[in-house]
Amino acid sequence: MKDRLEEIFERENLRTPSMFRRIMAYAIDDLLISLLMVVILWDRIEAHASDPEAMIGIINAALLEIVAIRFFYQWIFVTFYGATLGKMLFKMRVVSIDTLDNPALIPSAIRSAIRAAGEILFYIPLAVAFMDSFKQALHDKVAKTVVVSLA
Repeated sequence: MKDRLEEIFERENLRTPSMFRRIMAYAIDDLLISLLMVVILWDRIEAHASDPEAMIGIINAALLEIVAIRFFYQWIFVTFYGATLGKMLFKMRVVSIDTLDNPALIPSAIRSAIRAAGEILFYIPLAVAFMDSFKQALHDKVAKTVVVSLA
């Protein structure tokens, strides 16, 4: 697979974005999801603002909602736009290795599911990107996608 990626990157004159840009895009996406969750949970948060234990309980009770929103956010944006809002801001795009276009519905869903699971697993699957020459995280490897720089 590495040889194939090298050939594709050379032929198409593609570059991987820096890890700094990937992390910043991730932080933007995480911030957007967090803000959305605050809006969704606002009534419960406001009612228990002075009780830290209740706040932890609210967040724990909403864990499934948070994971679902993260999954759908990634899935919809990557499938239809090739990037999340954070990636768009930092001029990156997720492409299928086979087509060099937006990932299809199923590979994008697989990528999103593994990414959401990775967040629950202390981001360990994301750490794979730091050791990969094409900066592919586990979700990219399984879904046969790669993040490319547009700038």
